[in-house]
Amino acid sequence: MARSHGRILTGIWQDPDFLALEPEPQRLYLFLLSQPDLTQAGLLPLRARRWAQKYAGGSADAVRAALGVLEAARFVVVDDDTEEVLVRTFVRNDGVYKQPKVMLRMREDAKLIESERLREAFAVELDRLPLDELSDEPGRGGAPSVNAQVSGVVDALREDFGNPSGRVSEGYAVPPTCARARSPYPQPPTPETPTVSQDAPAAAVAETKPARPRGTRVPEPFPITPDMVEWARTETPGIDHRAVTERFVDYWRGVPGSKGVKLDWPATWRNWLRREHERARPVRGGGSRLDDNLAVVRELAAEEGIFQAPVQIGAAP
Repeated sequence: MARSHGRILTGIWQDPDFLALEPEPQRLYLFLLSQPDLTQAGLLPLRARRWAQKYAGGSADAVRAALGVLEAARFVVVDDDTEEVLVRTFVRNDGVYKQPKVMLRMREDAKLIESERLREAFAVELDRLPLDELSDEPGRGGAPSVNAQVSGVVDALREDFGNPSGRVSEGYAVPPTCARARSPYPQPPTPETPTVSQDAPAAAVAETKPARPRGTRVPEPFPITPDMVEWARTETPGIDHRAVTERFVDYWRGVPGSKGVKLDWPATWRNWLRREHERARPVRGGGSRLDDNLAVVRELAAEEGIFQAPVQIGAAP
């Protein structure tokens, strides 16, 4: 089913890389985002001649030149051999990753990518999806959470691409044929695409940004430092820290796929202890939370003269 609209985040007008582009590449990028045949994976067939007809006085060469600028600035990835264009951040910026059912459709669309370069670029973007933002709450009837469903699709895509480990190269950032050579537009230097002379050696052209930190599974054994012990005693008193930590490790050891991968395990542990401490927080009078709430209601009611006799739960009116 063809798309009826395109989504453009207002934050694009605060993006210094986008604002540094000339008007024509900017216009082409917005044009690509609004195409009806843009798939849920961010893939488009390369149709320079047809797209040129939408530009007043445009030409296929002008479209390809603007594409070259967008590619060098890492907004798109282009493969002239397979005639495909990938809008690199589409799955993230369009919110596809937030919708499990749409992610299933996206997986089918991604499997249709022919270009190896585009598949590699797409695999890199899978690792950049902010899955930690998704809900871990179970669905209705005990159905898997949104996070679990989406993480399952991401793991399946890695297997589809023959890369179950998720380890991918980011060498696609600089295309094999330098886009600068065919572009009449000045190209803004960015942290991800350093300024390189046309005569620079190949090693300099292939330079990319430092690898982003990757998460890990829960360590075995889980290291508890003296600072962590002191923090737990101060911030979460009154709970069995040893038992809670054992439950914490057992839980995360059994979580499958990318959901069980975290960048900062001590921070995850602290958040876990905070929740346990909140659940164990004693209520007024040592009773249950329900008793405590009823006591407050009775006090307020007595002050207002609403009840003249004690209230009993379940008593006949």
